[in-house]
Amino acid sequence: HTFTEVNRLTSFSLEVKNDLDTTSVDRYLGCKITEWTLSGTVGEVIRVSMSAVYNNASHATSTSNSASEARGTLTFAGGTLSVGGTIADVQSFELTNTQETELRYGFGSHFATRAQEKSRGYTLRLTVDFEAFSTFRQPFYGGSSGPVAAGPTVASSATLTFTNGLSAGNLNQHVVTLATLTPDDTNRPYDENVTEDTLIYTAQSLSSVVVTDGTSTTP
Repeated sequence: HTFTEVNRLTSFSLEVKNDLDTTSVDRYLGCKITEWTLSGTVGEVIRVSMSAVYNNASHATSTSNSASEARGTLTFAGGTLSVGGTIADVQSFELTNTQETELRYGFGSHFATRAQEKSRGYTLRLTVDFEAFSTFRQPFYGGSSGPVAAGPTVASSATLTFTNGLSAGNLNQHVVTLATLTPDDTNRPYDENVTEDTLIYTAQSLSSVVVTDGTSTTP
């Protein structure tokens, strides 16, 4: 399955089961995501968090039928990252997409008439073991001895891959590809006496998210 950017986000409904004994269920209708973050740390599972706005809400005493989750979790150990070349010794990462979405209102109702998508942005934040200036600082400074007036070199793409390591019908893999990444060298200290370094990139766009779940192969 391949997913790409669209200017008009798809809305969805969300159910929250508050009390299974009394079957108290809140339903949030017309949801649209305003921000999501994909993150992971050494020794942990990969996590996704999201924020959304919604148009309406209702209360129910029963839940809708939903498919059970059959896929296993993905872990940090099954990941790789390339930003103009593979980056090794990554200790943690956060990939965040912010989508400005504004609820629009009109006469006659206190419910929103629509959710208007506006600007979007992507930020990739990494924590890596610091080993050499040429590997971890030079890409952000743009020079071999420190910052240069022209600024850092823009990377054409970045690919973040997580897989369960299995094959054929048992493969579960997610591949996120970003385009045009600019290193953020703002206020970076010129100091090599550190054990870890935080690298921040801003991306121009999301090229694709390819999910292989054992029933569809990666295009």
